[in-house]
Amino acid sequence: MKRGKCECNRWIFFGNTVCLGCERTVGRCCACHAMSSFSPINNGEYFRCNNCRSAVRPCGNRKLGVCNCFAVPTAVAGITLCAYCEFTRIVPRHDSAEQLHRWRDLESAKRRLLIQLSGLGFPPFSSKFAPTSRLQFEFKENSTLADGTIDAVFTGHENGTITINVQEADSVSREQSRVAFNEPQRTLIGHMRHEYGHYLDLCCIQGDRLRNQYVDLFGDPFAIDYSIAKTQYYATGPRDHWSGRYVSAYASMHPWEDFAETVNVYLDVMALAETARDQLGVEVDTSNTACVAIFISRLLDLAIAVSEFNYDMGLSSLLPERFNDDVVCKLSYVHGLR
Repeated sequence: MKRGKCECNRWIFFGNTVCLGCERTVGRCCACHAMSSFSPINNGEYFRCNNCRSAVRPCGNRKLGVCNCFAVPTAVAGITLCAYCEFTRIVPRHDSAEQLHRWRDLESAKRRLLIQLSGLGFPPFSSKFAPTSRLQFEFKENSTLADGTIDAVFTGHENGTITINVQEADSVSREQSRVAFNEPQRTLIGHMRHEYGHYLDLCCIQGDRLRNQYVDLFGDPFAIDYSIAKTQYYATGPRDHWSGRYVSAYASMHPWEDFAETVNVYLDVMALAETARDQLGVEVDTSNTACVAIFISRLLDLAIAVSEFNYDMGLSSLLPERFNDDVVCKLSYVHGLR
Protein backbone atom coordinates (compact mmCIF):
# COMPACT_ATOMS: atom_id res chain seq x y z
CA MET A 1 0.00 0.00 0.00
CA LYS A 2 1.31 3.44 -0.93
CA ARG A 3 2.49 5.79 1.78
CA GLY A 4 2.06 9.56 1.98
CA LYS A 5 4.21 12.41 3.25
CA CYS A 6 3.39 14.81 6.07
CA GLU A 7 4.26 18.50 5.94
CA CYS A 8 7.14 17.68 8.29
CA ASN A 9 8.45 15.15 5.72
CA ARG A 10 7.64 12.09 7.86
CA TRP A 11 6.02 9.10 6.19
CA ILE A 12 2.28 8.55 6.66
CA PHE A 13 1.15 4.93 6.62
CA PHE A 14 -2.20 3.36 5.79
CA GLY A 15 -3.69 3.35 9.28
CA ASN A 16 -2.21 6.57 10.69
CA THR A 17 -4.48 9.27 12.11
CA VAL A 18 -1.78 11.48 13.63
CA CYS A 19 1.72 12.16 12.33
CA LEU A 20 4.23 10.36 14.52
CA GLY A 21 6.64 13.27 14.10
CA CYS A 22 4.76 16.56 14.39
CA GLU A 23 1.34 15.27 15.57
CA ARG A 24 -0.54 16.89 12.70
CA THR A 25 -3.87 15.34 11.75
CA VAL A 26 -3.33 12.81 8.95
CA GLY A 27 -5.42 10.32 7.01
CA ARG A 28 -6.64 9.41 3.53
CA CYS A 29 -8.10 12.13 1.30
CA CYS A 30 -11.04 10.92 -0.79
CA ALA A 31 -10.47 13.79 -3.23
CA CYS A 32 -6.94 12.83 -4.33
CA HIS A 33 -6.90 9.29 -2.86
CA ALA A 34 -3.59 9.94 -1.11
CA MET A 35 -2.39 9.69 2.47
CA SER A 36 -1.84 13.28 3.56
CA SER A 37 -1.74 15.72 6.44
CA PHE A 38 -4.69 18.08 6.93
CA SER A 39 -5.10 21.61 8.26
CA PRO A 40 -8.38 22.71 9.93
CA ILE A 41 -10.43 25.46 8.28
CA ASN A 42 -13.85 26.95 9.09
CA ASN A 43 -13.28 26.42 12.82
CA GLY A 44 -12.52 22.75 12.28
CA GLU A 45 -15.72 21.90 10.41
CA TYR A 46 -13.65 21.28 7.29
CA PHE A 47 -10.00 20.50 6.65
CA ARG A 48 -7.61 21.42 3.85
CA CYS A 49 -5.78 18.47 2.31
CA ASN A 50 -2.12 19.45 2.19
CA ASN A 51 -1.60 17.23 -0.84
CA CYS A 52 -4.33 18.36 -3.26
CA ARG A 53 -5.55 21.48 -1.37
CA SER A 54 -9.18 20.29 -1.48
CA ALA A 55 -11.59 21.22 1.30
CA VAL A 56 -12.77 17.97 2.88
CA ARG A 57 -14.51 16.86 6.04
CA PRO A 58 -13.74 13.99 8.44
CA CYS A 59 -15.64 10.76 7.82
CA GLY A 60 -18.36 10.29 10.42
CA ASN A 61 -16.67 7.08 11.57
CA ARG A 62 -13.36 8.84 12.22
CA LYS A 63 -14.44 10.03 15.66
CA LEU A 64 -15.00 6.38 16.63
CA GLY A 65 -11.50 5.43 15.51
CA VAL A 66 -12.99 3.16 12.83
CA CYS A 67 -11.87 5.17 9.78
CA ASN A 68 -9.12 7.69 9.04
CA CYS A 69 -10.54 9.16 5.83
CA PHE A 70 -11.61 12.68 4.88
CA ALA A 71 -14.64 12.78 2.59
CA VAL A 72 -15.46 15.09 -0.30
CA PRO A 73 -18.33 17.36 0.86
CA THR A 74 -21.69 16.63 -0.73
CA ALA A 75 -24.91 18.58 -0.98
CA VAL A 76 -26.94 15.48 -0.13
CA ALA A 77 -28.32 15.82 3.39
CA GLY A 78 -27.56 13.11 5.91
CA ILE A 79 -24.42 11.73 4.25
CA THR A 80 -21.63 11.89 6.82
CA LEU A 81 -19.51 8.90 5.82
CA CYS A 82 -16.64 8.65 3.36
CA ALA A 83 -16.98 6.74 0.10
CA TYR A 84 -15.38 3.63 1.61
CA CYS A 85 -17.55 3.47 4.74
CA GLU A 86 -20.65 3.90 2.55
CA PHE A 87 -20.03 0.38 1.22
CA THR A 88 -20.95 -1.10 4.62
CA ARG A 89 -24.66 -1.80 4.84
CA ILE A 90 -24.69 -3.45 8.28
CA VAL A 91 -22.22 -2.45 10.99
CA PRO A 92 -21.67 -4.68 14.01
CA ARG A 93 -22.57 -3.94 17.59
CA HIS A 94 -19.88 -1.64 18.99
CA ASP A 95 -20.95 -0.84 22.54
CA SER A 96 -17.74 -2.13 24.09
CA ALA A 97 -14.05 -1.50 23.47
CA GLU A 98 -13.63 -5.07 22.23
CA GLN A 99 -16.51 -4.82 19.75
CA LEU A 100 -15.31 -1.42 18.53
CA HIS A 101 -11.84 -2.87 17.98
CA ARG A 102 -13.30 -5.69 15.85
CA TRP A 103 -15.33 -3.26 13.76
CA ARG A 104 -12.25 -1.10 13.23
CA ASP A 105 -10.28 -4.11 11.97
CA LEU A 106 -13.11 -5.12 9.63
CA GLU A 107 -13.37 -1.63 8.16
CA SER A 108 -9.60 -1.39 7.79
CA ALA A 109 -9.45 -4.64 5.80
CA LYS A 110 -12.44 -3.60 3.69
CA ARG A 111 -10.93 -0.19 2.98
CA ARG A 112 -7.62 -1.79 2.00
CA LEU A 113 -9.51 -4.03 -0.46
CA LEU A 114 -11.54 -1.18 -1.97
CA ILE A 115 -8.50 1.06 -2.42
CA GLN A 116 -6.70 -1.76 -4.19
CA LEU A 117 -9.67 -2.51 -6.47
CA SER A 118 -9.92 1.17 -7.40
CA GLY A 119 -6.24 1.29 -8.28
CA LEU A 120 -6.46 -1.86 -10.40
CA GLY A 121 -9.64 -0.78 -12.18
CA PHE A 122 -11.79 -3.70 -11.08
CA PRO A 123 -15.55 -3.48 -10.46
CA PRO A 124 -17.19 -1.53 -9.00
CA PHE A 125 -14.55 1.04 -9.99
CA SER A 126 -14.57 0.18 -13.69
CA SER A 127 -16.72 1.16 -16.65
CA LYS A 128 -15.56 -1.95 -18.52
CA PHE A 129 -18.21 -4.09 -16.85
CA ALA A 130 -21.69 -3.15 -15.69
CA PRO A 131 -22.28 -4.89 -12.35
CA THR A 132 -25.75 -6.38 -12.02
CA SER A 133 -25.57 -6.03 -8.23
CA ARG A 134 -24.14 -3.28 -6.03
CA LEU A 135 -21.12 -4.30 -3.97
CA GLN A 136 -21.83 -3.92 -0.27
CA PHE A 137 -20.68 -5.40 3.02
CA GLU A 138 -22.48 -6.73 6.07
CA PHE A 139 -20.57 -7.30 9.31
CA LYS A 140 -22.83 -9.53 11.41
CA GLU A 141 -22.54 -11.71 14.49
CA ASN A 142 -24.20 -14.90 15.67
CA SER A 143 -27.35 -14.41 17.73
CA THR A 144 -29.31 -16.54 20.17
CA LEU A 145 -32.95 -17.22 19.27
CA ALA A 146 -35.83 -17.36 21.75
CA ASP A 147 -35.59 -21.15 21.98
CA GLY A 148 -31.90 -20.96 22.88
CA THR A 149 -30.55 -22.11 19.52
CA ILE A 150 -27.78 -20.20 17.77
CA ASP A 151 -28.58 -18.35 14.57
CA ALA A 152 -25.16 -18.62 12.96
CA VAL A 153 -23.79 -16.09 10.47
CA PHE A 154 -21.80 -17.58 7.62
CA THR A 155 -19.08 -15.61 5.89
CA GLY A 156 -19.86 -15.56 2.17
CA HIS A 157 -21.11 -13.70 -0.89
CA GLU A 158 -24.56 -13.47 -2.45
CA ASN A 159 -25.63 -11.15 -5.27
CA GLY A 160 -23.06 -8.47 -4.48
CA THR A 161 -23.32 -8.62 -0.69
CA ILE A 162 -20.23 -9.81 1.16
CA THR A 163 -21.06 -11.00 4.67
CA ILE A 164 -18.32 -11.39 7.26
CA ASN A 165 -18.95 -12.96 10.65
CA VAL A 166 -17.66 -10.47 13.22
CA GLN A 167 -16.05 -13.37 15.10
CA GLU A 168 -13.46 -13.49 12.31
CA ALA A 169 -12.12 -10.22 13.72
CA ASP A 170 -11.27 -12.02 16.96
CA SER A 171 -7.69 -13.21 16.55
CA VAL A 172 -8.03 -16.19 18.91
CA SER A 173 -11.21 -17.47 17.27
CA ARG A 174 -9.74 -16.94 13.80
CA GLU A 175 -6.60 -18.92 14.67
CA GLN A 176 -8.71 -21.76 16.07
CA SER A 177 -10.64 -21.87 12.79
CA ARG A 178 -7.41 -21.78 10.78
CA VAL A 179 -6.10 -24.83 12.63
CA ALA A 180 -9.44 -26.65 12.41
CA PHE A 181 -9.61 -26.15 8.64
CA ASN A 182 -5.88 -26.83 8.15
CA GLU A 183 -5.31 -23.49 6.42
CA PRO A 184 -1.85 -21.94 5.96
CA GLN A 185 -3.30 -18.46 6.60
CA ARG A 186 -6.64 -17.02 7.71
CA THR A 187 -6.96 -13.23 7.71
CA LEU A 188 -9.67 -10.60 7.37
CA ILE A 189 -8.19 -9.22 4.15
CA GLY A 190 -7.94 -12.77 2.82
CA HIS A 191 -11.63 -13.39 3.54
CA MET A 192 -12.62 -10.19 1.78
CA ARG A 193 -10.41 -10.81 -1.25
CA HIS A 194 -11.83 -14.31 -1.59
CA GLU A 195 -15.46 -13.22 -1.31
CA TYR A 196 -14.74 -10.38 -3.73
CA GLY A 197 -13.63 -13.09 -6.16
CA HIS A 198 -17.22 -14.35 -6.18
CA TYR A 199 -18.44 -10.81 -6.88
CA LEU A 200 -15.96 -10.46 -9.75
CA ASP A 201 -17.25 -13.77 -11.11
CA LEU A 202 -20.79 -12.36 -10.99
CA CYS A 203 -19.77 -9.11 -12.72
CA CYS A 204 -17.36 -10.20 -15.40
CA ILE A 205 -17.90 -13.75 -16.54
CA GLN A 206 -20.86 -13.09 -18.79
CA GLY A 207 -19.64 -12.83 -22.43
CA ASP A 208 -19.04 -15.97 -24.50
CA ARG A 209 -15.31 -15.30 -24.83
CA LEU A 210 -14.82 -14.85 -21.12
CA ARG A 211 -17.09 -17.75 -20.25
CA ASN A 212 -15.37 -20.17 -22.63
CA GLN A 213 -11.93 -19.29 -21.28
CA TYR A 214 -13.27 -19.57 -17.75
CA VAL A 215 -14.61 -23.09 -18.35
CA ASP A 216 -11.36 -24.17 -20.00
CA LEU A 217 -9.34 -23.05 -16.98
CA PHE A 218 -11.62 -23.55 -13.99
CA GLY A 219 -14.29 -25.94 -15.23
CA ASP A 220 -18.01 -25.45 -15.80
CA PRO A 221 -19.54 -24.36 -12.47
CA PHE A 222 -23.03 -25.31 -13.62
CA ALA A 223 -22.03 -28.87 -14.45
CA ILE A 224 -21.08 -29.57 -10.83
CA ASP A 225 -23.67 -29.27 -8.05
CA TYR A 226 -22.16 -26.85 -5.55
CA SER A 227 -23.84 -28.25 -2.42
CA ILE A 228 -22.77 -31.80 -3.29
CA ALA A 229 -19.21 -30.65 -4.02
CA LYS A 230 -19.07 -28.80 -0.69
CA THR A 231 -20.38 -31.77 1.29
CA GLN A 232 -17.90 -34.07 -0.39
CA TYR A 233 -15.00 -31.69 0.23
CA TYR A 234 -15.64 -31.47 3.97
CA ALA A 235 -16.27 -35.22 4.20
CA THR A 236 -13.26 -36.50 2.25
CA GLY A 237 -10.94 -33.51 1.88
CA PRO A 238 -9.44 -31.94 -1.27
CA ARG A 239 -8.85 -33.73 -4.53
CA ASP A 240 -5.82 -35.96 -4.82
CA HIS A 241 -2.72 -34.14 -6.05
CA TRP A 242 -4.57 -30.81 -5.84
CA SER A 243 -1.31 -28.84 -5.58
CA GLY A 244 -0.50 -29.65 -9.20
CA ARG A 245 -3.54 -27.75 -10.53
CA TYR A 246 -4.91 -25.43 -7.85
CA VAL A 247 -3.70 -22.50 -5.79
CA SER A 248 -5.11 -24.03 -2.58
CA ALA A 249 -6.82 -27.17 -1.34
CA TYR A 250 -10.12 -25.29 -1.03
CA ALA A 251 -9.88 -24.23 -4.68
CA SER A 252 -10.22 -27.88 -5.70
CA MET A 253 -13.75 -28.06 -4.29
CA HIS A 254 -15.66 -26.37 -7.14
CA PRO A 255 -14.96 -24.03 -10.12
CA TRP A 256 -16.50 -21.08 -8.26
CA GLU A 257 -14.12 -21.58 -5.34
CA ASP A 258 -11.20 -22.14 -7.69
CA PHE A 259 -11.86 -18.76 -9.32
CA ALA A 260 -12.39 -16.97 -5.98
CA GLU A 261 -9.20 -18.42 -4.51
CA THR A 262 -7.29 -17.43 -7.64
CA VAL A 263 -8.60 -13.86 -7.39
CA ASN A 264 -7.60 -13.83 -3.72
CA VAL A 265 -4.01 -14.80 -4.55
CA TYR A 266 -3.90 -12.41 -7.52
CA LEU A 267 -4.84 -9.52 -5.22
CA ASP A 268 -2.25 -10.71 -2.69
CA VAL A 269 0.44 -10.63 -5.38
CA MET A 270 -0.60 -7.23 -6.73
CA ALA A 271 -0.64 -5.75 -3.21
CA LEU A 272 2.88 -7.06 -2.69
CA ALA A 273 3.96 -5.47 -5.98
CA GLU A 274 2.59 -2.06 -5.01
CA THR A 275 4.19 -2.10 -1.56
CA ALA A 276 7.53 -3.26 -2.98
CA ARG A 277 7.42 -0.48 -5.55
CA ASP A 278 6.50 2.21 -3.02
CA GLN A 279 8.64 1.23 -0.05
CA LEU A 280 11.58 -0.66 -1.56
CA GLY A 281 11.86 0.91 -5.00
CA VAL A 282 11.47 -2.52 -6.63
CA GLU A 283 10.07 -1.94 -10.11
CA VAL A 284 7.95 -4.81 -11.39
CA ASP A 285 5.85 -4.34 -14.52
CA THR A 286 2.30 -5.32 -13.55
CA SER A 287 0.59 -3.23 -16.24
CA ASN A 288 -2.32 -4.62 -18.26
CA THR A 289 0.08 -5.73 -21.02
CA ALA A 290 2.72 -7.23 -18.71
CA CYS A 291 3.65 -10.91 -18.87
CA VAL A 292 2.08 -12.44 -15.77
CA ALA A 293 4.52 -15.36 -15.62
CA ILE A 294 7.45 -12.92 -15.49
CA PHE A 295 6.10 -10.62 -12.78
CA ILE A 296 4.85 -13.58 -10.73
CA SER A 297 8.35 -15.07 -10.83
CA ARG A 298 9.95 -11.79 -9.73
CA LEU A 299 7.46 -11.26 -6.93
CA LEU A 300 7.83 -14.81 -5.64
CA ASP A 301 11.57 -14.21 -5.37
CA LEU A 302 10.78 -11.12 -3.30
CA ALA A 303 8.22 -13.02 -1.21
CA ILE A 304 10.78 -15.70 -0.39
CA ALA A 305 13.16 -13.04 0.92
CA VAL A 306 10.43 -11.35 2.97
CA SER A 307 9.31 -14.74 4.31
CA GLU A 308 12.75 -15.11 5.88
CA PHE A 309 11.96 -12.02 7.97
CA ASN A 310 8.67 -13.68 8.94
CA TYR A 311 10.48 -16.87 9.97
CA ASP A 312 12.85 -14.80 12.10
CA MET A 313 9.78 -13.65 14.05
CA GLY A 314 8.09 -17.07 14.17
CA LEU A 315 5.51 -16.19 11.50
CA SER A 316 4.37 -18.09 8.41
CA SER A 317 5.55 -17.62 4.83
CA LEU A 318 4.23 -14.71 2.81
CA LEU A 319 3.38 -16.66 -0.36
CA PRO A 320 4.15 -20.15 -1.71
CA GLU A 321 7.66 -20.55 -3.09
CA ARG A 322 6.24 -21.27 -6.53
CA PHE A 323 2.97 -21.51 -8.47
CA ASN A 324 2.39 -24.39 -10.87
CA ASP A 325 1.81 -23.64 -14.56
CA ASP A 326 -1.97 -24.14 -14.32
CA VAL A 327 -2.21 -21.57 -11.53
CA VAL A 328 -0.12 -19.06 -13.50
CA CYS A 329 -2.53 -19.45 -16.44
CA LYS A 330 -5.46 -18.82 -14.11
CA LEU A 331 -3.76 -15.75 -12.64
CA SER A 332 -3.18 -14.51 -16.20
CA TYR A 333 -6.90 -14.86 -16.87
CA VAL A 334 -7.76 -12.72 -13.83
CA HIS A 335 -5.13 -10.16 -14.89
CA GLY A 336 -6.84 -9.92 -18.27
CA LEU A 337 -10.12 -8.87 -16.66
CA ARG A 338 -8.71 -5.43 -15.78
